[in-house]
Amino acid sequence: MSKVKLSDNKVMGIDSMIRTVFQGPSGTPISAREFMVKLFGDLSSLFNSEDELRRLWSIPSTRKKLLQELNEKGYMNSHLETYVN
Repeated sequence: MSKVKLSDNKVMGIDSMIRTVFQGPSGTPISAREFMVKLFGDLSSLFNSEDELRRLWSIPSTRKKLLQELNEKGYMNSHLETYVN
């Protein structure tokens, strides 16, 4: 298992047995670790706290808007589903 230390000192684990190919915004392949670091960096620009994220995620219309904003930043829904499910 690969581990990524996030800015708030939380650690996110990535199961290395799962094989997923991630792409950066330019379309070039990046590692799962690079994807996670970039994703968590970009997420912090979309909301102010974990509580705010939970509120946004709990309402279908704001969840859709958040996912749309992430998609515009280059995150495909299929890649995000790897971590949501």
